[in-house]
Amino acid sequence: MLKQNFPEIAPQVNCGRSRELRKLIQDGQLDIAVVTGEPAFTNEETLWSERMIWAASPSLTIDKDQPLPLALFDGDCIMQACCLRDLNQSGRHFTTVLTSPELNNLRDAVISGLAVSLLPESSLHGIPQSTQSVPGLPQDNLLSINLIHAEDIDREFLKPLAECFRQAAANAPR
Repeated sequence: MLKQNFPEIAPQVNCGRSRELRKLIQDGQLDIAVVTGEPAFTNEETLWSERMIWAASPSLTIDKDQPLPLALFDGDCIMQACCLRDLNQSGRHFTTVLTSPELNNLRDAVISGLAVSLLPESSLHGIPQSTQSVPGLPQDNLLSINLIHAEDIDREFLKPLAECFRQAAANAPR
């Protein structure tokens, strides 16, 4: 869809953590990036948002007197920070049983009953079984996916580009 709508551009895709991508934009090494929103950054265009859910397999017994087995993003990750904030605010004890940079690994740990995790709601669509929520942890977190750009990028170019990203997200299989 991007190439069809913008034949004049030659994209070079750089996958990385949102905080790393923000730094690359700031340092002039990237022109445009799609990142996870953070409260400190208010001048970003939201492309879409969705709920984040504390999820566990129905086969996992959650005992309030035992530490939660946790699957957690590794590294300097916004989702990791949200997860740890929720756990600390709730006073819930946990044991990290899996860390990964990949969302699918965390989702699979939840589905298999290995761990609980804070996951985007869309990552749980299409799985063969339902999940249970984790008692005592918030279910109202919101994940925002935003478009950021270098200051010298023409804003008139950004409007249709943002719309292209929104359409791609809306048409993505869930």
